[in-house]
Amino acid sequence: MIIFNCWAGEPIPIEKIPNKVKSFINLHYPDQNIVKSGIDKELFSVTYEILLSNQVSLDFNEKCDVIEIDGNTELPESTICTTILTYVNINYPNNYITGWKLKKYRQQIELDNDLDLVFDNNGDFKGFDN
Repeated sequence: MIIFNCWAGEPIPIEKIPNKVKSFINLHYPDQNIVKSGIDKELFSVTYEILLSNQVSLDFNEKCDVIEIDGNTELPESTICTTILTYVNINYPNNYITGWKLKKYRQQIELDNDLDLVFDNNGDFKGFDN
């Protein structure tokens, strides 16, 4: 789990967080408050970094699409595609998803047993990540 100890972003006030980011949080984490927010500007990218009161961290790209969710409790099912949820429920019925990351051509999830699974962008299982 990311705790923002070495957070690269510069702080931004909550009122400056884009509405699309706030909408995602309100939809999937309605009972949580934003406790820290920032923006990380690099040469070719912008990342909005959010820490919620339940210690879940969220990263959003320049289009305000979520690209990473990291926590130590079960992620809301509404944040994970149905194909991945079905795979996890069938193959790991005693585990739950605590992290999700979108990369260019894949999605990666972390289970509560620290197992990292890799899926393509359609949600089809591709293997394990070390």
